[in-house]
Amino acid sequence: MFNSVIAYSGLVWIVLWLSACTMQQSRSEFGLIDVERAQAQLELGLAYLEQERLTLAQQHLLKVLDYVDFRTAEGSQAHYGLALLHLRSGNEQESEDHFLQALNSETPYPDAENGLGVLRCRQGRVDEAALLFKKAIDNPLYSTPEVAEKNSRACANQ
Repeated sequence: MFNSVIAYSGLVWIVLWLSACTMQQSRSEFGLIDVERAQAQLELGLAYLEQERLTLAQQHLLKVLDYVDFRTAEGSQAHYGLALLHLRSGNEQESEDHFLQALNSETPYPDAENGLGVLRCRQGRVDEAALLFKKAIDNPLYSTPEVAEKNSRACANQ
């Protein structure tokens, strides 16, 4: 009798453990865990970028893209951070690629439009830059349109 109770309670623990694993897996299938991980990696990556610790920033920002689709807000922000990182290190082609990926987001991303405008201006593509700056400025959700306005004026005066 006692052995069957132990065996039964052991079986209950196994079933509970397997249920927890299944719940964890299904939660991951719906992306809840991955989004949380992506947000944590994104925060680290952007903090390192702000500190000019580019290698660490790149590692964390790339990790974001392991967790979420690039069209999500987190994915777009990771690509934007990578674009800035490559712009700072002088790799314009990589920077352009990441700006374009950030702009493939499900929602408009005026920061990326402004950033790509800066890159286009550096490349001497002033007309394209002006259009990107205007698009960013005209977005009512853009929290810092004055930045794009300043970049637009600086680009026009080159």
